[in-house]
Amino acid sequence: MEMDTRIYFYNNEYQVSDFFTDEEVELGLPSKKDGELEYKPISEADIKSRLSKEIPVLQVGADLIHKTYKNTPNVLVVTIKAKKKGNCSQEKESKEGSFSTSIQKIPFSIVQEFLGIAKYFSDYYSTEVHGDIYFDTHEETFSLHIPTQHAHTFWVEPRESDEEILTRMMENRDEMKVMEIHSHHVMPAVPSDQDDESEVFPILYTIVGRINQFFPDISVRTYDMKNQQHIKINPFSVFENPLYTYPTNDSLDAVEVIS
Repeated sequence: MEMDTRIYFYNNEYQVSDFFTDEEVELGLPSKKDGELEYKPISEADIKSRLSKEIPVLQVGADLIHKTYKNTPNVLVVTIKAKKKGNCSQEKESKEGSFSTSIQKIPFSIVQEFLGIAKYFSDYYSTEVHGDIYFDTHEETFSLHIPTQHAHTFWVEPRESDEEILTRMMENRDEMKVMEIHSHHVMPAVPSDQDDESEVFPILYTIVGRINQFFPDISVRTYDMKNQQHIKINPFSVFENPLYTYPTNDSLDAVEVIS
Protein backbone atom coordinates (compact mmCIF):
# COMPACT_ATOMS: atom_id res chain seq x y z
CA MET A 1 0.00 0.00 0.00
CA GLU A 2 1.25 3.46 -0.95
CA MET A 3 0.49 6.91 0.46
CA ASP A 4 -1.36 7.87 -2.71
CA THR A 5 -3.78 4.95 -2.33
CA ARG A 6 -7.42 6.04 -2.46
CA ILE A 7 -10.00 4.11 -0.44
CA TYR A 8 -13.59 3.93 -1.73
CA PHE A 9 -16.80 2.76 -0.11
CA TYR A 10 -19.55 3.47 -2.62
CA ASN A 11 -19.74 7.29 -2.88
CA ASN A 12 -17.35 7.89 0.04
CA GLU A 13 -13.66 8.48 -0.64
CA TYR A 14 -10.82 8.41 1.88
CA GLN A 15 -7.05 8.82 1.82
CA VAL A 16 -4.59 6.42 3.39
CA SER A 17 -3.29 9.34 5.48
CA ASP A 18 -6.70 9.38 7.22
CA PHE A 19 -5.79 6.06 8.85
CA PHE A 20 -2.00 5.54 8.67
CA THR A 21 1.03 7.79 9.10
CA ASP A 22 3.69 8.23 6.43
CA GLU A 23 6.09 6.23 8.59
CA GLU A 24 3.65 3.33 8.99
CA VAL A 25 3.07 3.13 5.25
CA GLU A 26 6.78 3.32 4.46
CA LEU A 27 8.21 1.10 7.21
CA GLY A 28 5.25 -0.94 8.49
CA LEU A 29 3.62 -1.18 11.90
CA PRO A 30 6.05 -1.26 14.85
CA SER A 31 6.10 -4.13 17.32
CA LYS A 32 8.55 -5.51 19.87
CA LYS A 33 10.05 -9.00 19.67
CA ASP A 34 12.51 -10.15 22.32
CA GLY A 35 12.87 -6.54 23.37
CA GLU A 36 13.83 -5.45 19.86
CA LEU A 37 11.72 -3.06 17.80
CA GLU A 38 10.71 -4.43 14.43
CA TYR A 39 8.35 -3.36 11.66
CA LYS A 40 5.77 -5.56 9.98
CA PRO A 41 4.14 -4.72 6.62
CA ILE A 42 0.57 -3.48 6.91
CA SER A 43 -1.73 -6.48 6.48
CA GLU A 44 -5.34 -6.67 5.32
CA ALA A 45 -6.36 -7.28 8.95
CA ASP A 46 -4.55 -4.05 9.94
CA ILE A 47 -6.37 -2.10 7.23
CA LYS A 48 -9.75 -3.48 8.31
CA SER A 49 -8.98 -2.67 11.95
CA ARG A 50 -8.08 0.95 11.20
CA LEU A 51 -10.98 1.52 8.80
CA SER A 52 -13.68 -0.25 10.83
CA LYS A 53 -14.60 2.76 12.97
CA GLU A 54 -15.27 4.83 9.87
CA ILE A 55 -16.72 1.91 7.87
CA PRO A 56 -18.42 -0.39 10.45
CA VAL A 57 -19.44 -3.06 7.91
CA LEU A 58 -15.81 -4.21 7.97
CA GLN A 59 -16.54 -5.56 11.45
CA VAL A 60 -18.99 -8.11 10.02
CA GLY A 61 -17.09 -9.32 6.99
CA ALA A 62 -17.11 -6.65 4.29
CA ASP A 63 -14.40 -7.33 1.73
CA LEU A 64 -11.39 -5.33 0.58
CA ILE A 65 -10.42 -5.25 -3.09
CA HIS A 66 -6.98 -3.86 -3.86
CA LYS A 67 -6.59 -3.84 -7.64
CA THR A 68 -5.38 -1.73 -10.52
CA TYR A 69 -8.22 0.22 -12.09
CA LYS A 70 -7.62 1.71 -15.55
CA ASN A 71 -3.87 1.90 -15.00
CA THR A 72 -4.35 3.39 -11.53
CA PRO A 73 -2.61 0.86 -9.27
CA ASN A 74 -3.47 2.26 -5.85
CA VAL A 75 -7.22 1.74 -5.54
CA LEU A 76 -8.66 0.06 -2.45
CA VAL A 77 -12.40 -0.66 -2.45
CA VAL A 78 -14.55 -1.74 0.49
CA THR A 79 -17.48 -3.78 -0.78
CA ILE A 80 -20.45 -5.71 0.57
CA LYS A 81 -20.26 -8.93 -1.42
CA ALA A 82 -23.42 -10.96 -1.70
CA LYS A 83 -22.94 -14.46 -0.32
CA LYS A 84 -24.55 -17.84 -0.81
CA LYS A 85 -28.28 -18.09 -0.10
CA GLY A 86 -30.60 -21.08 0.22
CA ASN A 87 -34.26 -21.86 0.80
CA CYS A 88 -36.03 -23.45 3.74
CA SER A 89 -39.61 -24.46 4.54
CA GLN A 90 -39.40 -24.27 8.32
CA GLU A 91 -40.58 -21.14 10.14
CA LYS A 92 -38.17 -19.56 12.61
CA GLU A 93 -38.63 -16.88 15.20
CA SER A 94 -37.30 -13.44 14.32
CA LYS A 95 -37.72 -10.08 15.98
CA GLU A 96 -40.18 -7.71 14.36
CA GLY A 97 -39.04 -4.17 13.78
CA SER A 98 -39.74 -0.91 12.01
CA PHE A 99 -37.61 0.55 9.28
CA SER A 100 -36.76 4.12 8.45
CA THR A 101 -34.50 5.41 5.71
CA SER A 102 -33.45 8.68 4.14
CA ILE A 103 -34.25 7.32 0.68
CA GLN A 104 -37.70 6.93 -0.83
CA LYS A 105 -39.52 3.66 -1.19
CA ILE A 106 -38.35 1.27 -3.87
CA PRO A 107 -40.70 1.35 -6.89
CA PHE A 108 -42.72 -1.81 -7.29
CA SER A 109 -41.57 -1.93 -10.92
CA ILE A 110 -38.15 -3.01 -9.59
CA VAL A 111 -39.76 -5.87 -7.64
CA GLN A 112 -41.89 -6.77 -10.65
CA GLU A 113 -38.79 -6.95 -12.82
CA PHE A 114 -37.13 -9.34 -10.37
CA LEU A 115 -40.29 -11.43 -10.02
CA GLY A 116 -40.30 -11.93 -13.79
CA ILE A 117 -36.68 -13.06 -13.69
CA ALA A 118 -37.36 -15.33 -10.71
CA LYS A 119 -40.36 -16.92 -12.41
CA TYR A 120 -38.35 -17.54 -15.57
CA PHE A 121 -35.63 -19.44 -13.71
CA SER A 122 -38.22 -21.25 -11.60
CA ASP A 123 -40.36 -22.31 -14.57
CA TYR A 124 -37.55 -23.34 -16.91
CA TYR A 125 -34.79 -24.50 -14.57
CA SER A 126 -36.39 -24.94 -11.10
CA THR A 127 -33.69 -22.78 -9.54
CA GLU A 128 -33.32 -19.79 -7.31
CA VAL A 129 -31.81 -16.52 -8.56
CA HIS A 130 -30.16 -13.52 -6.90
CA GLY A 131 -30.28 -9.78 -7.58
CA ASP A 132 -28.85 -6.56 -6.09
CA ILE A 133 -30.80 -3.31 -5.88
CA TYR A 134 -28.83 -0.07 -6.01
CA PHE A 135 -29.83 3.51 -5.22
CA ASP A 136 -28.29 6.35 -7.22
CA THR A 137 -27.80 9.14 -4.68
CA HIS A 138 -27.45 11.76 -7.43
CA GLU A 139 -30.35 10.80 -9.68
CA GLU A 140 -32.38 9.41 -6.74
CA THR A 141 -33.36 6.36 -8.75
CA PHE A 142 -33.22 2.62 -8.16
CA SER A 143 -31.90 -0.11 -10.43
CA LEU A 144 -31.75 -3.90 -10.39
CA HIS A 145 -28.49 -5.68 -11.16
CA ILE A 146 -28.24 -9.43 -11.79
CA PRO A 147 -24.62 -10.39 -10.97
CA THR A 148 -22.61 -13.38 -12.14
CA GLN A 149 -23.86 -16.35 -10.09
CA HIS A 150 -24.40 -20.09 -9.79
CA ALA A 151 -28.10 -20.97 -9.50
CA HIS A 152 -29.32 -24.28 -8.05
CA THR A 153 -32.68 -25.67 -7.01
CA PHE A 154 -31.90 -25.18 -3.32
CA TRP A 155 -29.36 -22.36 -3.30
CA VAL A 156 -27.86 -19.48 -5.25
CA GLU A 157 -24.30 -18.18 -4.96
CA PRO A 158 -23.13 -14.83 -6.42
CA ARG A 159 -19.78 -15.30 -8.19
CA GLU A 160 -18.75 -11.79 -9.20
CA SER A 161 -15.01 -11.38 -9.59
CA ASP A 162 -13.11 -8.64 -7.83
CA GLU A 163 -12.57 -7.01 -11.22
CA GLU A 164 -16.32 -6.93 -11.94
CA ILE A 165 -17.11 -5.44 -8.53
CA LEU A 166 -14.32 -2.87 -8.75
CA THR A 167 -15.36 -1.75 -12.24
CA ARG A 168 -19.01 -1.38 -11.25
CA MET A 169 -18.22 0.58 -8.10
CA MET A 170 -15.73 2.91 -9.78
CA GLU A 171 -17.94 3.57 -12.81
CA ASN A 172 -21.08 4.09 -10.72
CA ARG A 173 -19.72 6.14 -7.84
CA ASP A 174 -23.13 7.61 -6.97
CA GLU A 175 -24.66 4.16 -6.52
CA MET A 176 -24.90 2.29 -3.25
CA LYS A 177 -26.28 -1.18 -2.68
CA VAL A 178 -29.42 -0.97 -0.55
CA MET A 179 -30.88 -4.45 -0.99
CA GLU A 180 -30.06 -8.03 -1.86
CA ILE A 181 -33.03 -9.98 -3.19
CA HIS A 182 -33.23 -13.67 -4.02
CA SER A 183 -35.92 -16.21 -4.81
CA HIS A 184 -36.88 -19.48 -3.21
CA HIS A 185 -38.87 -20.24 -6.40
CA VAL A 186 -41.84 -22.49 -5.38
CA MET A 187 -40.79 -22.72 -1.72
CA PRO A 188 -41.92 -20.27 1.02
CA ALA A 189 -40.09 -16.95 1.44
CA VAL A 190 -38.65 -18.07 4.78
CA PRO A 191 -34.98 -17.31 5.57
CA SER A 192 -32.83 -20.41 5.92
CA ASP A 193 -29.84 -21.06 8.14
CA GLN A 194 -27.67 -20.30 5.10
CA ASP A 195 -29.49 -16.97 4.66
CA ASP A 196 -28.94 -16.14 8.33
CA GLU A 197 -25.23 -16.81 7.96
CA SER A 198 -24.85 -14.70 4.82
CA GLU A 199 -27.14 -11.75 5.56
CA VAL A 200 -25.19 -9.88 8.24
CA PHE A 201 -24.86 -6.34 6.87
CA PRO A 202 -27.04 -3.30 7.67
CA ILE A 203 -28.79 -3.34 4.30
CA LEU A 204 -32.17 -4.74 3.25
CA TYR A 205 -32.65 -8.41 2.42
CA THR A 206 -35.71 -9.63 0.50
CA ILE A 207 -36.84 -13.14 -0.37
CA VAL A 208 -39.58 -13.95 -2.87
CA GLY A 209 -41.14 -17.40 -2.70
CA ARG A 210 -44.05 -19.47 -3.98
CA ILE A 211 -43.38 -17.82 -7.32
CA ASN A 212 -45.87 -20.19 -8.98
CA GLN A 213 -48.80 -18.59 -7.13
CA PHE A 214 -50.80 -15.62 -8.40
CA PHE A 215 -49.45 -13.50 -5.53
CA PRO A 216 -45.98 -14.71 -4.51
CA ASP A 217 -44.67 -14.55 -0.93
CA ILE A 218 -42.38 -11.65 -0.07
CA SER A 219 -40.40 -11.24 3.15
CA VAL A 220 -38.07 -8.37 4.05
CA ARG A 221 -35.59 -7.94 6.88
CA THR A 222 -32.36 -6.23 7.82
CA TYR A 223 -29.52 -6.98 10.22
CA ASP A 224 -28.92 -5.13 13.48
CA MET A 225 -25.13 -5.15 13.82
CA LYS A 226 -25.21 -3.79 17.37
CA ASN A 227 -27.49 -6.49 18.76
CA GLN A 228 -26.45 -9.10 16.18
CA GLN A 229 -29.92 -10.11 15.15
CA HIS A 230 -32.18 -10.03 12.14
CA ILE A 231 -35.15 -7.66 12.16
CA LYS A 232 -38.28 -8.42 10.13
CA ILE A 233 -39.67 -5.47 8.19
CA ASN A 234 -43.12 -4.93 6.72
CA PRO A 235 -42.67 -4.87 2.93
CA PHE A 236 -45.12 -1.94 2.74
CA SER A 237 -42.54 0.24 4.54
CA VAL A 238 -39.89 -0.56 1.91
CA PHE A 239 -41.71 -0.92 -1.42
CA GLU A 240 -44.29 1.25 -3.10
CA ASN A 241 -47.76 -0.27 -2.80
CA PRO A 242 -48.59 -1.96 -6.13
CA LEU A 243 -52.23 -2.79 -5.54
CA TYR A 244 -54.28 -0.19 -3.75
CA THR A 245 -55.02 3.45 -4.48
CA TYR A 246 -57.78 5.53 -2.94
CA PRO A 247 -60.57 6.48 -5.38
CA THR A 248 -60.40 10.02 -6.73
CA ASN A 249 -63.98 10.31 -8.00
CA ASP A 250 -67.45 10.00 -6.57
CA SER A 251 -68.14 6.55 -8.04
CA LEU A 252 -68.53 5.11 -4.55
CA ASP A 253 -71.40 7.34 -3.46
CA ALA A 254 -73.67 4.29 -3.61
CA VAL A 255 -71.86 2.80 -0.61
CA GLU A 256 -73.35 3.85 2.75
CA VAL A 257 -71.12 3.10 5.72
CA ILE A 258 -73.08 1.94 8.76
CA SER A 259 -71.51 2.25 12.20
